[in-house]
Amino acid sequence: MKAYETMIVFKTDIEEELRDSLIEKFEQVIVKTGGTVEKTERLGKRRLAYEIGHNREGFYLVFHYTAAAQTPAELERNLKIEERIIRYLTTVRPAA
Repeated sequence: MKAYETMIVFKTDIEEELRDSLIEKFEQVIVKTGGTVEKTERLGKRRLAYEIGHNREGFYLVFHYTAAAQTPAELERNLKIEERIIRYLTTVRPAA
């Protein structure tokens, strides 16, 4: 099991309840594939460095989790399908 970090940028025009349900859905993807969500950081609404698909701002979120190698691929597959997500990036966290 490795430690991963996935940053997600949501569109800002979605309601908070819908965003929370999407966050819960993505946490469940991690858990169902055998991972453990250590921390979910809601970084909030921030200005993007450059405009992406007519979006100048995004809601940033970071998942910190440990999981097997196939979990990030399954999470990214689900993120790719969701149209309310502007960008996402998964990285391997260095060992502490």
